[in-house]
Amino acid sequence: MPVVPKKKPGGKSFIADLLATGATEAAVFLAIIINISLVSRLLGVIALAQFLLVRRVYAWMQSGTQLGLSVSLPRHIAHDVDRETTGPRYFFTAIVWGALSAATTALVFFAGGKYSAKLMYGGAEYQMLVAPLSALLVASIIHVMVYGYHRGLNRMGTANWLMVLNMAVVPLLMTGVAWRYQSVVLLLYLQAAGMAVVSIAMAPRFRRLPAFRAELQFKPLSKSLLSYGILRMPGEIGFGALIALGPVIAMHYTSISEVSVLLLGMSALTAVSLAVTPLGTLLLAKISIMLSEGRMDDVRMRVGMLCDAVLQVSTFLFLQCLILCGPIVTLWVGSGFHGQVSVLRAVLLSVPFYTVFVSTRSVIDAASTKPYNARNVLISLSVFAVCAGIACWTKPQPFTLAIGGAIFASLAVLGVLSWRMVHSLLSIESKFVSLLPVFATNLVLGGLSVAVYRLCSYRMNFFVLAGLEIAEVVVLLAVINKLQSPWWVYLVGALRKNQGNPTAEPIAQVD
Repeated sequence: MPVVPKKKPGGKSFIADLLATGATEAAVFLAIIINISLVSRLLGVIALAQFLLVRRVYAWMQSGTQLGLSVSLPRHIAHDVDRETTGPRYFFTAIVWGALSAATTALVFFAGGKYSAKLMYGGAEYQMLVAPLSALLVASIIHVMVYGYHRGLNRMGTANWLMVLNMAVVPLLMTGVAWRYQSVVLLLYLQAAGMAVVSIAMAPRFRRLPAFRAELQFKPLSKSLLSYGILRMPGEIGFGALIALGPVIAMHYTSISEVSVLLLGMSALTAVSLAVTPLGTLLLAKISIMLSEGRMDDVRMRVGMLCDAVLQVSTFLFLQCLILCGPIVTLWVGSGFHGQVSVLRAVLLSVPFYTVFVSTRSVIDAASTKPYNARNVLISLSVFAVCAGIACWTKPQPFTLAIGGAIFASLAVLGVLSWRMVHSLLSIESKFVSLLPVFATNLVLGGLSVAVYRLCSYRMNFFVLAGLEIAEVVVLLAVINKLQSPWWVYLVGALRKNQGNPTAEPIAQVD
């Protein structure tokens, strides 16, 4: 059936937002890669390990201090028909609770001093990293609430600018400043301050404050936001634990220099997942709106194509990262990690499963008020606990490799559970057979990468690596285009429609 443009209230199309958000995530991805490289080369490997450890623990603690509002706020705003009027009320209610939670948690950790350092970092000698963690927690809650507000209103342009400034521009600028003083503590403080300033500058303005206060409806909005968000807290905290507990546990059994490679692997996993993050970022608000309008067929179509696209893209990324891990790490952060590539590979085995979870978690949250993501995460966390417990009991060497295997096992379970849940909730039929040609292409391209790596292992510089990957991406897209994969046909058709009418939203039916 031909693609029919359909007007959508509220402005730009899904594809236009997707492209803008994709460009934003690409900028953030490059900033993460460059920033980690700069910290390693300018401040040293130990400083990099400290920096990544604080960021990993901060990401975990942040998941609890948010009270589930990072999902609840944009979802409630998007569900409200009069969202332009009620949006600021939801934001004010959420920021009050979020700030209270973050400030309380930050004060507890700061007061704990060396005990907090021993618990989170494995030793009292890292007490100087506790206060920066507290500062990051407070700054991040402001960022998350402002971002959620604009995301719920479908103002992805503003949300994307906020993300670029806080996750790309600020970190790079602050690394340059901290380099002059050779201080990772100063770097963390500067990043927290920069994030807070930018977020406050882009927060909604409360004009006519007396009238706004009278219409705030703080109690009912608090009940609505928190009843939805708190149910998801176990899932958010559990997922943060999945990503952070591995390095935290390893810090109690080995040195920070050995844990650094595990931290680098987790950062690489997070960076790779940015390839599909734009889809999940947009889908929570978009699907919430479509479900409120009764457009279930459109939801099924889009989510089905999303799942196909994620599997096809993530298997390519997975194989390339696995094969070329050595030269990529050497070019990225230097030769200090070359002898520990096996740990990185153990973590990167999780790429397909992790990307499935990242891309479908928003769909699951939008499609049901029940905390299915929380259930899936807690099951996966149980798997990690068993595997990590065995590693702590047996103490294999290298210990970080065993922890990397535990991370892989838990994320594999999480990816499978998320895949099954989204297909069950929306009654989507899995069509693995139709994906086999692309999987076969990815295997052939992986074999090509192996051959090039063996032939050019001592001459694998940036230009050879970039040329190889660009050529393979072109081949992969050519195969996908030749096979007329539904998600690719939809994307190309939507791009063509948007060129003629940037406010049109293409609705396609795929047989």
